[in-house]
Formats: sequence, structure tokens, C-alpha cells
Amino acid sequence: EEINGSGYVFFGTEGFIRTDYNGDTLSTNLNYQWLQGGCQTLDGGYILLGGDSVYKLDGMGIEQWAKPHYEGEALAITQVVDSGYVITGTGGADGISQGGISKADEHIGVVKMNSIGDTLWTCQVYPHNINFDIEGAGDDVIQANNGDYIIAGLRYILNTSLPSNNHAVLVRVNDIGDTLWT
Repeated sequence: EEINGSGYVFFGTEGFIRTDYNGDTLSTNLNYQWLQGGCQTLDGGYILLGGDSVYKLDGMGIEQWAKPHYEGEALAITQVVDSGYVITGTGGADGISQGGISKADEHIGVVKMNSIGDTLWTCQVYPHNINFDIEGAGDDVIQANNGDYIIAGLRYILNTSLPSNNHAVLVRVNDIGDTLWT
């Protein structure tokens, strides 16, 4: 990712590396494991998406806070115009693994956090239905001009005579977590 006209930042599974435009290393932070990615934040810092936590770092790479995101696999995070964050990935069968439902069921999950990492809402794009089980994962998320969130990912249908091959999916979720269309 290009950072504020001063170079690049590369997010890997254990942290990130900042370089200038010539590729010379400016700083590294490899103190995190199982990172899925991250992005530069509006304040010049970074938000990192770990296996089960979100980490906010300042521009020097010093951790400001760490918060759990949700039970499921987080695959993408973005900062949105209200300075909060939206995460997508997989969630449990009943929308973020609540109520004793097995985490093995993977459904597209979305989490909205405020600027200090507190969860504001969670949603599941396809509700669990034992007769027609639509599973999948959100792989990327962006904010639309009107404040809604667009999630790109994949889905597959279980428990039917249809093939269970992966299919690309786009989803629009409003700013309170309601699915508007898929």
C-alpha cells in the first residue's frame, strides 16, 4: 500500500515493513503473528488485523491498543470516514459464533468498530438455515460514498443438489449492519 506520498508499507503474516519509494527499509515491526493484513489509518498510524485481535499502532509502529474482533476468521479491515473500522471474513453459523453453534459453519461476517476498537455491531450476510445452508467468506471491504459497506468474497451452498463450488459474491450492508443486497 502506498503511504501518504512517502513510500510503501507491506503487511505480512508477522508484521509490516515500511520502505521509501526506492525500496529502502525505513522501519519494520515483526512483533505480531497470524496477521491477515492491515492499512494505514487517517492519523498516519496503522491498523493490523490479527488472528483474533485488531491492533492500532501509531506512525512510529508503537502499539496504542489491541482489541479482540470476533470469533471467526477475519480476512480484511478498512478504516471508514467516521474514523472507525469495518472488518469482514467468516463468522459462525448464527452470526459470529454465538449460542453454541459450531464455528465450523462459515458465513460471511461483518464487524463495525469505533475508532478505539469497541465493537458497535456485527452482522451475518446469509442467516443460517438448516435446509439451505449458504456459507462463504468476505475477502475485502470498502465504504461506498453514501456510508454503506461493499463486501467482496465468495459463497457456496451446502445441503442441496446444486454443486458446492465457490462463487464470487458482492454484498451491500448499510451503516447499521442490515444487508441491502447480495
